[in-house]
Amino acid sequence: MKGMMRRKDREMQRDEALEFLRECHVGRLGTASPEGVPYVTPVNYVFFDEDIYFHCALSGHKLENIKENENVCFEVDELISIVEDENPCEISTKYKSVVAFGKASIVEDDEVRLEALKKLVDKYVSENNVSSKLTIDKMTKTRVVKIKPEIITGKASIK
Repeated sequence: MKGMMRRKDREMQRDEALEFLRECHVGRLGTASPEGVPYVTPVNYVFFDEDIYFHCALSGHKLENIKENENVCFEVDELISIVEDENPCEISTKYKSVVAFGKASIVEDDEVRLEALKKLVDKYVSENNVSSKLTIDKMTKTRVVKIKPEIITGKASIK
């Protein structure tokens, strides 16, 4: 069942999963075409007010899929290390991951788009105050998509 963790011993607490989602830099967005063909693509994103926002071009596979089917899956992860062993069956990894299931929608409100894009710029650009240069009239070639998560689960193997 979606959202049920099989390995309870590796389940992250909700606040830990949300913090990890805030910290990661690349997420993987899973959508499906009208024919049911899965499409996964990496995106830069920002997580605030319990929602995930990413930017993209004005058209493309992601947007076409979202227009037809708002149900999406979003994933972030970090490979911490490889655990080597003489026995190949005991080789493992230390990792963290978060998966969110939710509904995606294209953000039409210019003020919300601007806020999301400014937060994206602040997250990825270290130059102070560069996001203040972003204005609504400069957003003509960029779409912003919002994912409203319904289920968020986190899993970690770090011991």
